[in-house]
Amino acid sequence: MLNSGVFFRVLKDGENHLKYIREFVDTYDLPYSFSDDDSNEAPSLLAKDGFLVIKTSWDFMNVAVFYVPWLITTNQKKWLDTNLENFKDYEYVGFNNYSLVDCHFKMKYIENFDEELMQIEKGYLNFRKRFEEVGRVIIVPDEEQMEDNVFEKIIVGNENHVDRYQDFSDKYNLGYEFSDNDSYIAPLTMASIGHFCYNTAESISNILMYIPEVVTKRQYNYFVNNREMILKYIDKKATAVKDRDGNLVIETLDDFDLIEKEVNKRYGKYKRSKEDKGHVR
Repeated sequence: MLNSGVFFRVLKDGENHLKYIREFVDTYDLPYSFSDDDSNEAPSLLAKDGFLVIKTSWDFMNVAVFYVPWLITTNQKKWLDTNLENFKDYEYVGFNNYSLVDCHFKMKYIENFDEELMQIEKGYLNFRKRFEEVGRVIIVPDEEQMEDNVFEKIIVGNENHVDRYQDFSDKYNLGYEFSDNDSYIAPLTMASIGHFCYNTAESISNILMYIPEVVTKRQYNYFVNNREMILKYIDKKATAVKDRDGNLVIETLDDFDLIEKEVNKRYGKYKRSKEDKGHVR
């Protein structure tokens, strides 16, 4: 939610935790308004909305109370991994853990560190399932058609590569309407109209390239400049397209040397076409 570091404040004598929760809200212009009676409700509401909140007190004994969101982000997990052990010396530590069940929040209170560690791992796993990068769609447009540079979108959670191709079509008013079943058709379509496409799947270390009939200078430069990125994937394949009398002819390449050779050949075709017109871009 916020691209910022840890918000940390030390209470002075007579001060209330709520004072600094209000300061946090004001600092980041968050849509909350708390009354003086909301000292417990305020951190609970922040936790429900994704913030990890820790309140400590040393009035009578060392007390730490955690308000833990149901999704633990990568930054929150790193902070907990680094700092949670420090709280084991407190005389009392409690954890308010929030979960989302059927669109309703439920709270489970835990006082056991080992049990809490399991809850934190569960929250982090849920976050990764929803928001961690699982792949990318990269489209290098034909500069003869589009001035804009590379179109690159991350795929997270349960998203589909097709959604990003739909985004590309919508952005440039291409008029395509792809369904969830068009995971193969969408990149083929874009390659068939001249755009060089890349699909990646991080979990299986896979990259699929869709090579247009003519590889333009921009497309060739992207391929060359990102050679190391492509090579890092274990599984490297390409589909090269050609138009033959209105019919799309498809060739599958499953060896990087063959892919590189095909890209060079198609870029050579582009250069020759420019030379024939009296200039090379």
